[in-house]
Amino acid sequence: SVSSDLKEQIVKWYMEDEPEYSMCNVANLAGVSLGLVHKTVSLHNEYSQVTNPFSRRTGRPRTMNEGDIAYVQEILRANPTLYLDEIQSKLASVWNMHVSLSLIGRVLVNLQLTRKKLSKEAWECDDQLRMIWETEMAQYPDPQVFIALDES
Repeated sequence: SVSSDLKEQIVKWYMEDEPEYSMCNVANLAGVSLGLVHKTVSLHNEYSQVTNPFSRRTGRPRTMNEGDIAYVQEILRANPTLYLDEIQSKLASVWNMHVSLSLIGRVLVNLQLTRKKLSKEAWECDDQLRMIWETEMAQYPDPQVFIALDES
């Protein structure tokens, strides 16, 4: 898809600049096809803009609209540690919207909210106690004297 700015520049090169360029010259200058230049100039002549104001979006209607996506952003802003299934259940309970986990994942990718990394400090973590333990353990130079016990 070509940006509207480039299309505006195509029209400017073709119609307004002195000397006027041919469509082939404009296509080479913009790095686009001759057909795109012709279509852009035709749209400008017909509608006085570089896009068709009457064109409609094709394809399947969107499952989530802008309001739904804004809701997802807000619940993640309030609670950034939510998992996809938790977002899915909130959408179902609040909006009565039943969407797949993959759709929610794609929405998060589009919002550039990916690869969530959580880190949680252990509640029993005590830096002072850890320093005391490390000092006491430093007296044992051979690590083979330690035995690790598993709680299972």
